[in-house]
Amino acid sequence: MVDGEALIHGACVDVTEMSQLGAQLSTQTNLHRFARDVANRLLRCADDALINVIRQIILELGPLIGACHAGIMQR
Repeated sequence: MVDGEALIHGACVDVTEMSQLGAQLSTQTNLHRFARDVANRLLRCADDALINVIRQIILELGPLIGACHAGIMQR
């Protein structure tokens, strides 16, 4: 109170840019983690299981990149 009057003090900060940067960093972190995991799975994969491992990787990659469908077509 100042001279019997109530004072209200406030401040506004636009955090849109910081929020967007945080989302981008989170996405990049998830993609880097996924890439490391993929590399490890491929390195440990036996030759006869390679196609199944690659199928699984593609299915997991789809949602990460916003794809509504991901898969392998064999001829």
